[in-house]
Amino acid sequence: MPSDDEVKVASFDCSLAAVTVELEVGGRRLYVSFQGPAVVANGWEPYDQPSRSAYVPESLERMHVIPAAGGRLLISRRSRPGPA
Repeated sequence: MPSDDEVKVASFDCSLAAVTVELEVGGRRLYVSFQGPAVVANGWEPYDQPSRSAYVPESLERMHVIPAAGGRLLISRRSRPGPA
């Protein structure tokens, strides 16, 4: 059954290397991130990225990973609880 939960942008960070959006849907959080070639080349997990624009608090195995434009698009597989 479709949900009528409002989608809110909880945070947005961007640089030349990456763009990450944290979305809040029904009190839960989802992440969408495009990580460019420089971020992919460093070989770090999203939760280890030193740049805020590339940081996602998830491992690659917990994300949908779609190769794109020499980088990758990451989308949360599951939502996380939002702040209390």
